[in-house]
Amino acid sequence: MKCTEEAGEKTIKKNMRLFIILFFLFLVNQTAFSKPTPPGSGTGDVPANILILLDNSKSMSQSIATDWLLEKPEDIVVLSDGSIVVLNKKQYLMKIDPKTDSRVTTFGDSAFGKFTGTSTCDGAPSSIATSYHLGVSDNVKDVDGEVIFIAEYGQHNGKIVMLNSDGQCIRVITHHELGGGSGSWGFRPKAMEVRTIDSEDHLFVSGDFFRGSKKAYMYTENLTRGTSRRCNVIALGNNVKRSFSLSVDDGRHIYFGETERFIHKYTLTKNAAETYCPETYVKKYRPDCDNPADGHCKQYQIQIDPNDPEIMYITTK
Repeated sequence: MKCTEEAGEKTIKKNMRLFIILFFLFLVNQTAFSKPTPPGSGTGDVPANILILLDNSKSMSQSIATDWLLEKPEDIVVLSDGSIVVLNKKQYLMKIDPKTDSRVTTFGDSAFGKFTGTSTCDGAPSSIATSYHLGVSDNVKDVDGEVIFIAEYGQHNGKIVMLNSDGQCIRVITHHELGGGSGSWGFRPKAMEVRTIDSEDHLFVSGDFFRGSKKAYMYTENLTRGTSRRCNVIALGNNVKRSFSLSVDDGRHIYFGETERFIHKYTLTKNAAETYCPETYVKKYRPDCDNPADGHCKQYQIQIDPNDPEIMYITTK
């Protein structure tokens, strides 16, 4: 019995030593049995896909120019020379030179380097007071250089004012020319975009006119050919008349941003004069949010990427 117990103790001790040796070898050689680390984890030949940015420059709290005239930018366009034209407080335009971060004092019609409009331009007043959008094109028929477009809602029942790159008025698309309703009555522009489609620049303008109640209407012009037409979108109702923003892709669709609500998508149809109007309703949607009532979900401006019609940029108030 004693021999059997001693033999058993020796067997246990031998097994324990074997277990300790195997465990030690496992620890030493564990990399040979472990799963390879995934790409982007920071080990091996693939750098970590992590970016940590610390900014103590307070750049996000600074304005785009140190100028007392620049208070509440409503819209901007960038010209080919890199200068920035800003629509401020919906009331006047100013031009910023990014090289000096200062206002170009020779721009516009005042000594301060502002464009506020004059009494007469192309036979019509060009003054602005409640403008929402700017556009720019360098492909306008019979005009050399870039043209800046201003969508004016308040003055003279609505109009589109066109300036050269120095801020001098060259043409006014009047309330009557914009059309809408019957006879010579036109509409007040709320939303506007200049979009290049198949190497030609197009102006799209939408808004409302009042005949007993506010109704939706739209104007479009092929700037390169000089042809235009009025789109009868009265039936589209709030989808257009409540939209302060619109955007067009590569000529297939137009999007209306009903402020703080839905984005409405329509197909576009082209006529023989190469101008476009909305045709068929596709769908409505809003930014992808967990709670649509959240402030960042209430869109204010929309913009289709000019290089990728599948990408839309959305801003909120």
